[in-house]
Amino acid sequence: MKIQDVRYHNLQALLIEVGGNQAELARRTGTNAAYINQILNNSQLPSGKVRSVGERLARMLEQAFQKPEGWMDSETTAVQVAEPIAAYQIQSPDIAKLIHIASKLSHEQLEMACRMLEGLTNKVNDEVTGPNTDKC
Repeated sequence: MKIQDVRYHNLQALLIEVGGNQAELARRTGTNAAYINQILNNSQLPSGKVRSVGERLARMLEQAFQKPEGWMDSETTAVQVAEPIAAYQIQSPDIAKLIHIASKLSHEQLEMACRMLEGLTNKVNDEVTGPNTDKC
């Protein structure tokens, strides 16, 4: 995995830590929310390069979130984060907030929350389209 991809996934992990709030992530880092948004949306620079987390921002993020130096460059962390993020294709702060909350639950609490969400989803779907058989 390229360093830009590793840092991108680790930036997404930090975004989850702040409940999907890009402004809060930027505030903690002392950078601009628009800049963070451009990185997360893979915005292109006039040169055609994609905006990415550089060395300076990587170290600022580590310091702001009290991560060890080099954490932003850690492929292990990026791989742990990339799979669930790819699965959910986080585009919504609501989904990021839900993942953030779920990450703090014990296995038993997560199972209970999953059953509650299934019940709510089934109730709403039954009213609209008929029974849902999806399970967590």
